[in-house]
Amino acid sequence: MEIKCWRFVVLLNALYDRGVESIAVKYPWTDIGQLVYIRLEDDGRATVRFTQESIMYQDNLNSPI
Repeated sequence: MEIKCWRFVVLLNALYDRGVESIAVKYPWTDIGQLVYIRLEDDGRATVRFTQESIMYQDNLNSPI
């Protein structure tokens, strides 16, 4: 899925308004799993944490299925 930057902010605001407090972005392969974790906060801020180091991600991506 591709979302333009300004629309992403609108999406995050709408999700927060509906009670969503966190979002996990996962890769479709179970071997790779979660890539990014977003925590939505009360003051309109968000904490974004990358859950895999780039080397680990690259190793997982290149590993045989």
